[in-house]
Amino acid sequence: MRYEIDQKLNLNLAREFANELKTLFEEEPDFNEIGHRIHYMMVINPKIEIYIADEQGKILAFFAEPGKKIVSDNIDIDPVKEFIRGDFTLPLLGFDPRNPDVKKPFSAASIRLGKERKGFLYIILGGEEYDSAEEMLKNDYLLSTIVQALLFSLAGTGIAGLILFFFMTKRIHGIADTVKQFSNGNFKKLNK
Repeated sequence: MRYEIDQKLNLNLAREFANELKTLFEEEPDFNEIGHRIHYMMVINPKIEIYIADEQGKILAFFAEPGKKIVSDNIDIDPVKEFIRGDFTLPLLGFDPRNPDVKKPFSAASIRLGKERKGFLYIILGGEEYDSAEEMLKNDYLLSTIVQALLFSLAGTGIAGLILFFFMTKRIHGIADTVKQFSNGNFKKLNK
């Protein structure tokens, strides 16, 4: 469900980025300048990772939080082509070059790489940084849920113990009162 929502909200993201960066792709792409411009876009939306790939899916450049590496230098272009054609059902999941075992929602757009080459702008929605933040929040939620359940359980056990203690001590108090009456010579109460 989350993937479907992410993809629906960001369907045109890659196309909008491609239009914004179009002039930088017209000549031979200067990936440093492209990276500089993309940096500001990623500040606005830090949960994305942006890849530029050729027609065969070879990654020419990628932009994510500093210090991170990609595991694969190719992306599966079949889902990318399907996305660009618009012939798919949400969510359409694609290859994550930093975690090849996981499929993620994405946005993609065709771009021109210089005068003769074509390629793709490929944006992973919910990158690695987003995943680790989400995992941390899930763990925090799980821990708080366990703590709340434990506190409710302890409170319930405490209340049940107090009620049981009240009823048991009530009988003991009754017995103690009877013994006291007996020792004082009051036998009337005993005959009841």
